[in-house]
Amino acid sequence: MRKIEISTIDANLLADISGDIAGWELFEAASSEFDGVWQVLWSEEAGRAGLVYVGNGSDGATLWTDAASPEDAFSKLQADELSA
Repeated sequence: MRKIEISTIDANLLADISGDIAGWELFEAASSEFDGVWQVLWSEEAGRAGLVYVGNGSDGATLWTDAASPEDAFSKLQADELSA
């Protein structure tokens, strides 16, 4: 996982936070199943993360979870343990 410029945020994640990127950090993780990547938008203050798959076959659906870190959010995604 690597931190990426917030300006590259997926439009669906940006819409979920009403365009207000203050306090959010953006990360990217390789997909082990597909040819795209996962974007992980994380706020330390909120303890929340939004995830979206970006790549071939993506439907743009975002997923949200409580998370102590972006790595925690991605681990929850992989383990199918996302909270609402």
